[in-house]
Amino acid sequence: MRIRITTARGEGHTQRAALASALRAAGLASLPVARHAALIPEHSFVHRGSTAAGTPGQRRRCVVVAYRIEDRPGRPVWAGLGWAVTESTGRGRFARRQGSVKRRVVFDLHVSLERWSQRQTEACSPIQTEIVGGVCDGRPICVLVAAVCEQPERVGARRAARHSLIAEVS
Repeated sequence: MRIRITTARGEGHTQRAALASALRAAGLASLPVARHAALIPEHSFVHRGSTAAGTPGQRRRCVVVAYRIEDRPGRPVWAGLGWAVTESTGRGRFARRQGSVKRRVVFDLHVSLERWSQRQTEACSPIQTEIVGGVCDGRPICVLVAAVCEQPERVGARRAARHSLIAEVS
């Protein structure tokens, strides 16, 4: 399974508009979003991508998202995802954090994932993080980091039979 990490910033007249803008910028406008820590399935490949928009023929679902909205001018805002995986199976865990201080967000991600790694019986690869930030300049701003799972579209039994008939006729 491929999991793509994407970041985005958005502004709007309201906090809700800023969030919607950031979701659109990340290519997540039509996806249901879960804001909780998530496990990474075995044999997964986590990579950074410029956008969450997948290719045609792929179903996407948001595994985990971290976002923060700020509407006070001059205030910084940070959001981050971290992940660690076991070296032998590729199974792992995502952690999310958000706040107004970048160092604290990074520190909290590392502490959370180091605790998880210590409980594993297998060796874990180094912790990786993706952090995004911004400063409110008068209009509400939203920063977000999302992990999006890309799965090939499943072909149902009926549809598979139809495709095999078409292939035989052609």
